[in-house]
Amino acid sequence: MKQFTNSNVKKVAKLVAGRNARRVVIIGAVLLAAAAWPRAEDPGQVRTLDDVLAESGDCEAESFGFAEEIVLARSVPAVGSVNDIGGFVARLDRHGRTLAMIDEAAYRVGAPARLMRAMAGVESSFDAKAKATTSSATGLYQFIEATWLSNVESHGHKYGLGGLARHIRRGPLNEPVVDDPRMRDKILALREDARLSAYLAAELTIDNTRRLEKLLARPVTGTEIYLTHVFGVTSAARFVKLAETAPGTIGAEIFPKEAKANPGLFLRRGKPATLGQIQRRFAVKMARFDPAPRKRAPMEQAGVEQVAAVEAR
Repeated sequence: MKQFTNSNVKKVAKLVAGRNARRVVIIGAVLLAAAAWPRAEDPGQVRTLDDVLAESGDCEAESFGFAEEIVLARSVPAVGSVNDIGGFVARLDRHGRTLAMIDEAAYRVGAPARLMRAMAGVESSFDAKAKATTSSATGLYQFIEATWLSNVESHGHKYGLGGLARHIRRGPLNEPVVDDPRMRDKILALREDARLSAYLAAELTIDNTRRLEKLLARPVTGTEIYLTHVFGVTSAARFVKLAETAPGTIGAEIFPKEAKANPGLFLRRGKPATLGQIQRRFAVKMARFDPAPRKRAPMEQAGVEQVAAVEAR
């Protein structure tokens, strides 16, 4: 029988400890993530942004100016069996890769990364294939058809879509039109590309921010940027100005169309909400999704810059 020296014993103990430590870390990570992951909902149940915010006692409309958006909630099975855990870990991996794409797009385009994460979370729960049940909204940021076509037309050439963008023209009402149905379907199908969707969403956010700053003649906050995705830029500017000068004004009286599409946004405890109350609701929600800035570790920052450098080649 082979004799174990003190040195051998120490080596074996160190090896076992290392393996056990890794197992504990992996199991712990899975259990912690499981506790934080959204619970399963009944099959076919739909989830609006009002539902998302109901947990805090507040409701708000969708982002990116897409009224009456309703996104099918993803069913997440309880983690119990080995198969469940495997599928759960796979979803965590997809979730992480989606966040990386959002951060990459924000970094390269110059949009606020935390804001872009927050909007993707509210819009689709980070599901690149999410589809609304009451409109054409699809993808990570729930682009409706007209908004997507407009953004491909404006920014598609930056991402290798110049050939597709040339098929988009303007109709009599300045709406984006694609005459070839097959080409139109091809362009719209790209909404399910998480990376492309993240880039075009970042581009749209930058465009809206610049327009809103011009209308307000001052820098804007993250909450005000989000308002452009709810009301559109012109209406968002009007909302902000009225909320500053007449915060007690009933919101539904000024924005009847938006109130009809998103009644929960314009109600507070069953009563009509004022512009001031609606604005505070947005501010609270954005504060929850947009925590204090975290400085990247040197290695993490280097990784982000390396990804951007590779993509730029």
